[in-house]
Amino acid sequence: MIFDQEGEFDNHVFHGLCTKWFIRPVPIAAKNQRANAVVERMHRVLGDMLRVQLVKHHEKDDPIKDLTSAAAYAMRAAVHGVTKHTPSQLVFAKCVILRTTMEANVELARQRREAAISQNNARENRSRVAHNYKKGDWVLILSRHLDPKLQLHPGPFKVLSYDQSSGTLCIQRKHCVEPINIRNVRPYHGPKKRKSQLH
Repeated sequence: MIFDQEGEFDNHVFHGLCTKWFIRPVPIAAKNQRANAVVERMHRVLGDMLRVQLVKHHEKDDPIKDLTSAAAYAMRAAVHGVTKHTPSQLVFAKCVILRTTMEANVELARQRREAAISQNNARENRSRVAHNYKKGDWVLILSRHLDPKLQLHPGPFKVLSYDQSSGTLCIQRKHCVEPINIRNVRPYHGPKKRKSQLH
């Protein structure tokens, strides 16, 4: 199960349920929503749908329940731009609007999705400094939302490990080990023992 590092997942109850049900928990690196892109996109669409609705308070009604149900139905019935099918067609082989059976070409939908992922990755990686990270390397954490000419990148931090399949580094930051995606760092080639930068 892939999840972010928010408090609702980072607790003993959630991890206890994962252990009980033989689920392997896989937390994503901090500030790397792309790792859980499908869920993040679904939450964004759901939020957009709820914001445009006019909600009136009724003592006996639960408008949130009705609106979330309607929004979820709309998402299941909407044709996806990449797969060219609705989620209900791919999962249940049914059209939820016409109530008819529909056999989707799942292999073609998978190929379209992989092509879109590759295209998005290529676009995202254009700004990344190409580097083969390994244990013992030093990195700077990229400063976001500020003029890079006016803001120094925090670091350097020592790389403790690198998972190439997910693009996640584990770095030593003060007294903690922190996972971070390679899109959020750049290699550091300067002096390694500048104490003012190690913290």
